[in-house]
Amino acid sequence: MNLNTAANEAKANQTPEKIAEANRASVSSVYGGAYNEMAHDHVRASTDVLVQLRSNLSQLEELHSRLRFVMAEISYLLKRD
Repeated sequence: MNLNTAANEAKANQTPEKIAEANRASVSSVYGGAYNEMAHDHVRASTDVLVQLRSNLSQLEELHSRLRFVMAEISYLLKRD
């Protein structure tokens, strides 16, 4: 029995849902029904990480500008005396 028969038939119809279902069926038959799709939590987690990175970069830029201002003030006060 050809395990890819269902996948090949679905590809002939060219609908993404049928192709995905046929691929799941063929993989499931190979692994004895132990195939489960991964949750998409890792996609959400990576998005949260990118949002946090942008926030951290924004905060670093603000702190850098404040430090630059303080350093300029200190430099001015040292030169003035």
